[in-house]
Amino acid sequence: MTAVPAAPACPVCSTPIEQARTGRPARYCGTPCRQAAAPPRPPQRCGRGQRRLLAATPGTLRE
Repeated sequence: MTAVPAAPACPVCSTPIEQARTGRPARYCGTPCRQAAAPPRPPQRCGRGQRRLLAATPGTLRE
């Protein structure tokens, strides 16, 4: 008799992961767990919105 392998568990929430029949095996149970496991992004230094904010603030423009 063949043993049935246990379903892998999500590393974030420990929920069993349903594997698709084809393709790459899933690592996480869903998008929220995948996003929670992603490393944080570094803060932006000077983005487009920040320049607009500085330009709109009185007293910050050089004349």
